[in-house]
This record gives sequence, C-alpha cells and structure tokens, in this order.
Amino acid sequence: MRGKTILGATLAAVFAVSVAPPASAITIGTAGLFVPLVTTCGLLPPLFEDTASVPAEAFDEHGCGAEIVVEKGGQTVTAKVTNRCLPCADGDIDLSPGAFNKIARPDEGRVRVNWDFI
Repeated sequence: MRGKTILGATLAAVFAVSVAPPASAITIGTAGLFVPLVTTCGLLPPLFEDTASVPAEAFDEHGCGAEIVVEKGGQTVTAKVTNRCLPCADGDIDLSPGAFNKIARPDEGRVRVNWDFI
C-alpha cells in the first residue's frame, strides 16, 4: 500500500508541474503619454479611463480589452489595451493621461517602466 501512496504522490507532483502556467514575462521598456481619440479597437475611451497602446506583436497576441499592469518606482497602474502602437519600439508602450499620471508626471516625458499582461 505504501508503494501506491508514493507512486500516487509522485504522479501528482509530475502532473502539477507539467500543467503549471508559464512564468510571467515582465517587459522592461518605456512609457509615453498619448491621448486616445481613435483606437485600433474602435473604442473612444474617456480621457480619465486607464488605457494603453502596446507594440504590434503584443497587441496581436493579446488583442483588444486585455489588461496590463505597469510599474514605475513602486507606483503601479492597471490599464486596458485599446490600441496597437505602431511607432513603439519593442517593449515600449503609450498610456492614456489617466494611466500615465498614476505613475509619472507628464513633464517627465517617456519614462522607464516594467509592464506585463495580467
């Protein structure tokens, strides 16, 4: 009976490891300020809504309405993806005024951030 218990525990551990979700891939880049008037998703979000524009590859993978968390110096904001950022370099994002102001001052220009999809 003890052998079955050990085998069962071993199989359970192997199964748990094999179906674990992939590790989060935090992206290091910069964030800029943009005013979302017309978006890829066809949404016209209010200026106070926390929205983001992400690089084309990330947008194509996650699509409209995905959420990202952005961190700068201990300040964080969660923003809804509403736009594909064509001029953004890989890893860079643009944030609506409401989202940007939660992590930085507009006069800072582009700021270094960490961000990830949630």
